Amino acid sequence: MKLFLVVCIPLVAWGFLEHAAAIRTDTGRERRRLWSQFAFGAILGLPAYFFVSLARGIAPESFRMVPLYVRLTLGDHLVPILIGLASLVVGTMPAHRFAFFFARLAGLAAVVTAMDALWLGDRSGYRLFLVPALRLAAAALAALGASLLERAHPRTIAVAVTLGLSVPLLGGATATMASTGFATLAFLVGAGTLIGAGALLIRNWEEALA
Repeated sequence: MKLFLVVCIPLVAWGFLEHAAAIRTDTGRERRRLWSQFAFGAILGLPAYFFVSLARGIAPESFRMVPLYVRLTLGDHLVPILIGLASLVVGTMPAHRFAFFFARLAGLAAVVTAMDALWLGDRSGYRLFLVPALRLAAAALAALGASLLERAHPRTIAVAVTLGLSVPLLGGATATMASTGFATLAFLVGAGTLIGAGALLIRNWEEALA
């Protein structure tokens, strides 16, 4: 189970980055540039995990709804994506930025998820499947919103940003429900969030990779 958490995000990222590189004229050079961004995000994930752990300690461990929601939202979802977004101002990005943004955010998410596997003893379905999937969805939507800032309709950008912020908040809700005995409802909310994220990505796929 721990191995799954370690490899799941890199495997998904590998499929996407290979596709993004294959559609460019200079595939080899593009592949190297994308994987360098993934590596940058992965390196950033090590110090980022300190802040994730710090965020989990802000709200004390409790089964009361509000403290539990705050702790799980911050530590599992919101802090990793905010650190990733802050890192996007570092370095020079090409015009087709979606793949580069996603590579960096996915690298960070991969390391944070792997560290969770090493340090947390939770083997629930939420930890094994929903957390990696929701982190990938948040990374993809955040990358989409950032890449379309200068060339998309404001409504599209607003939807991407709104959904990008909603994924961590809804992720915290799924964690809270899963931890308080509402596992079925947690998976329904998580699945709905992933479907919404996927629909927006599919609709803007070609424009994002252009």
